Amino acid sequence: MSARQSVSMAIGVLAVCLPVPSQEPVIASPPEPSFRITANLVQVEATVTDSHGKLVRDLTKSDFEVLLDGKPQPITYFLHVQTDASPLAPEAKTARGDTSAAAAPARLRPEQVSRTTVIFVDDLSMSAESVPLVRNGVRKTIETRIGPGDLTAIVRASAGLGALQDFTTDKTRLLLAADQIRWNPSARAGGMQGAYPVALAPGFGEVLAPGDDQKFNDEQVTIAVLDALRRIVSGMAQLPGRKSVIVLSDSLPISAQDGTEGQPFTFGQSGVSQAQDKSPAVLDPSGRISDPLGRCIDQAARAGVVIYAIDTRGLATLVMSAADKGPSETPAGTAHLGATDTATQITQRRHAMHDTGQTGSWYLASQTGGLMIPESNNIAASISQIYADTSSYYVLGFHPPEETFDRAANGRPFFRRITVRVKKTGLQVRARSGFFGISDEEANMPHVRAELTLESSLESPFGVSGVDLRLRSSFLSARKNERLVRTSLWVNAHDLTIEGPVYNRSGIVHLLVRAFGVNGAQMEGGIDKFLRVSLNEEGYQRAMKWGLVYSAVIPVPKPGPYQIRAAMLDQASGKIGAANQFLMISNTPAHGFQLSGILFPQMLSKEDDITPAFGPAAFGPGQRVPFAFEIIGGADEKSLQINTLLYRDGELVERSTARPLQLAGKSLHGSLFAKSDVAIPERAAAGDYRMRVIVSETAPGRAGRTASQWADLEIENLEAPVKL
Repeated sequence: MSARQSVSMAIGVLAVCLPVPSQEPVIASPPEPSFRITANLVQVEATVTDSHGKLVRDLTKSDFEVLLDGKPQPITYFLHVQTDASPLAPEAKTARGDTSAAAAPARLRPEQVSRTTVIFVDDLSMSAESVPLVRNGVRKTIETRIGPGDLTAIVRASAGLGALQDFTTDKTRLLLAADQIRWNPSARAGGMQGAYPVALAPGFGEVLAPGDDQKFNDEQVTIAVLDALRRIVSGMAQLPGRKSVIVLSDSLPISAQDGTEGQPFTFGQSGVSQAQDKSPAVLDPSGRISDPLGRCIDQAARAGVVIYAIDTRGLATLVMSAADKGPSETPAGTAHLGATDTATQITQRRHAMHDTGQTGSWYLASQTGGLMIPESNNIAASISQIYADTSSYYVLGFHPPEETFDRAANGRPFFRRITVRVKKTGLQVRARSGFFGISDEEANMPHVRAELTLESSLESPFGVSGVDLRLRSSFLSARKNERLVRTSLWVNAHDLTIEGPVYNRSGIVHLLVRAFGVNGAQMEGGIDKFLRVSLNEEGYQRAMKWGLVYSAVIPVPKPGPYQIRAAMLDQASGKIGAANQFLMISNTPAHGFQLSGILFPQMLSKEDDITPAFGPAAFGPGQRVPFAFEIIGGADEKSLQINTLLYRDGELVERSTARPLQLAGKSLHGSLFAKSDVAIPERAAAGDYRMRVIVSETAPGRAGRTASQWADLEIENLEAPVKL
């Protein structure tokens, strides 16, 4: 029997346990896009601090001056924006591995978002020693800093937007994503602390500078990081709130020298001192990094994104130490070098390499109005400093003159430099440096102007809402040590073009369903097919009332975290819908058991076909919600009992008494199938809930062995139409 046949049999057994629920679907509205550079308005955000680095919050339009290419521009738009910068109370923290009090994430409307933040982890440049410090710092940030109005994503440079990094308010999901921050063996740093490609020969003081191959490899890594960063920034263009990217990197070098005086850059609180008034081409004499760097900065301007950066190497000790070779080991030909002179040379080289590693981060921050934190042993405190910096900023707008969008003789746009000044003395202002002279309309940016494709919709930060689509996935055991993901989609039939005679109304949809793993790679076995919706009159009426349902299975190679993504295109209208779900598949304990994903009635339909739902899909107060699941591993079927717990916003709202577990059969490889239900309180408020199912053994010698599983529930008033 094949794995798919085994799962189909399991689903058939579980389906017998589940009656049809009783409610109806509703429709959500999509977020609205925003634009930053148009032919009629250019907007720039500015952060103002005093001499002590404290935010200044009481300025007016008359306190500012804006220059475009050195020429003053009348300020026609002015806004001071403030957000809540206070950290959460300590009791809001979530301990590692403890999700018992995890609140169901709120589905924020765009106007409810105060901040949209990407924590961008440059794992292509991070040493093995930096990774645990960064991972713990990001976890602490999630626990103590992220509030209900914060839309957050954790993105690794090596994975991009393809896997675990959706924007969310769900701390449990963010903590799981933070746990995936790991050392990348292909990183430029290798396994060595500090990412310095300076090698010491066996003899004391013989410094070997990196060769051409090393320089080329470093350039390629920098370009890859900048490309990943640009794509992230581009994807944030339509998102609401104060938009920031926090770059966590050991090293992001542009160039060690400015190409003129041959001296390394010097640094200060405001950024790269010699780079402030230089173009990217001066920073990058080779020219290979200039283009991706300029595109990244320009895209940040258009998307309204401020880039912040933290050097994750911490406080670096760059002087000679006892671990370095001693004078007695000086080889022939280097005896004329004094020990003091050689130590000085090595120290200078290390300082130069250290500073070079910061040039890219400094430049990105300074050109987009952000802040660079060059030395910190406390990653969480540094991120907290950045969050505080985003709590107050000014938005200044002006009408660009017509020549702003003129082109050079070769057709290339000019870089238009923006300078923001504060007239009051003793104040400092940070703002983005400028933009390429192309309006958003002319740029025809893929995320704004170009037709959204079915493929690109899988990476949309928000679910694309042309077709109202909802996704529910759970894992089941195919065979021993094998897993398949059961994926179910609910589709609002009103969003599809279903036409024809009463006895045979039909339409065509194109469906993509894919699973992505930890490293952002797409798993094999996804779904890419055209489906015909074919309905008689009775089926059409059910579809219009309760929606359409599609179910299929996707194999996954091993336990771990996965992102399940789905997108559907209505062929007749060209409308697209997209949805995604995070799914954690854990290992079966060696001496215990585990629970599969929880299966609800709305997850059941005809295999690999799109059909009308046989009933409403969500739940209301006072209902008993049936569910089924699989018990995988060595459980004693005669001594199992079950508890169900229902949470909302981290608060326990309902807990059942322990009761014997009702079994419904056994698979060929020994897994048990079980069914139960959870009581929705009569006075339950509408909203998102989380259910925890706990199964335990009571037999002598086995007491205390338990397994649990989580599932999301959406509860609506019985009078209100609801959906999956």
